[in-house]
Amino acid sequence: MKANVVGWVGVSALGAFAAWRMSIPQPLQDEEFFLVDRSLSAGESCVALGRRVREILASSAGSSKWTFFATGTAATAYEPIAIAVDSVPARERLLDDKEIVDQHTEKFVDDVIEACKKIPAADVSPIFLGVKDVIAQARRRADKAHVYVHIISDLEETIEKSIREALTQAPGMKSELPDPIDTRDIALDVCGYAETFGYVTKEGKKVLPAPRTAQSAERLLEVWTGRFTDRARVTYTPFCN
Repeated sequence: MKANVVGWVGVSALGAFAAWRMSIPQPLQDEEFFLVDRSLSAGESCVALGRRVREILASSAGSSKWTFFATGTAATAYEPIAIAVDSVPARERLLDDKEIVDQHTEKFVDDVIEACKKIPAADVSPIFLGVKDVIAQARRRADKAHVYVHIISDLEETIEKSIREALTQAPGMKSELPDPIDTRDIALDVCGYAETFGYVTKEGKKVLPAPRTAQSAERLLEVWTGRFTDRARVTYTPFCN
């Protein structure tokens, strides 16, 4: 009888401990979402993506999940394209050897760049639609993780007519633009808006980007900043270094 009582007490204590552990809020992990502009004017956007990934890995212990997209084309109705990356970065706390961690990190970065390059560059930039969709996807995780969305683009929209036209106007001009995208609980990082390039078409015609001035660069940021609800959590970096 005594043994049964002891056993019952032990099971009860174990159950209570398990319930206590489950009641403790688990720390939220980071999740990174990327949209890379695969338009010809964005230049080496896949290399810029790799630099950004490497920078994030160097400043953190490793995120729980990485999700990558590229801007779409007419073949995808301008909807973004998922970039499949088979490998995952190493977590330093699981591997004591720094050299092994570094090797895993470089392999992951290389895999990201190569997977990105498999998406053909296009002569269109449906940036707004891509950003809207990727943020909508990221928002599904906002209550379960610390969500970060990274946009790698020169921000030269070519499909959303209202934005395309607004970018040609002087700073401060009022325009009919799409409603701001809901970015609550999401940290948004935009880099590479100064990295815009000319390109050569299949017919051999060289297409140069429209010349920028201090005013046009100001207008670029003005138009895009107004497209997000939580502007305080949006950062802009000219180059993805």
